[in-house]
Amino acid sequence: SGPGLPSARIQLALDAPVLSYRIDRDGGVIALESSGHIVRVFASKQIVLSDATLINIASAGVSSDATQVFIALQGATSKTVSLFDVPTKTWKVLSLPATLDQVFWSPNDSRLAYTTKDQGVTSVFTVDTKAKNSTAKKPFIIS
Repeated sequence: SGPGLPSARIQLALDAPVLSYRIDRDGGVIALESSGHIVRVFASKQIVLSDATLINIASAGVSSDATQVFIALQGATSKTVSLFDVPTKTWKVLSLPATLDQVFWSPNDSRLAYTTKDQGVTSVFTVDTKAKNSTAKKPFIIS
């Protein structure tokens, strides 16, 4: 921290390496361990939000507001993306194309951006994870 900036030390004593984390609105840390477990650490206390043990994690991320976590699992021929809702502690599988390549959170809202690769063409899509009937929007194509 710089001059005049408050600083705090947050020490996590987790069971596995952390793949992704964010600080929530209350100052707690939502962390995704490499095992797939999702935990919240606040005031030196750790609460397990999801104890699902996941293997073959291709990518993962915590949303900017720390209310959702996505996990992309690598299957034999494609990836499956699941979304964990922190407040309700529930999982749902997102319906994304089999040609899915990469997934990233928007830096400031509940949209996921993902790329697909099909016959040498890379396309970029976005989907709002909090919309009731969200459909993918295709903003542009990269060759």
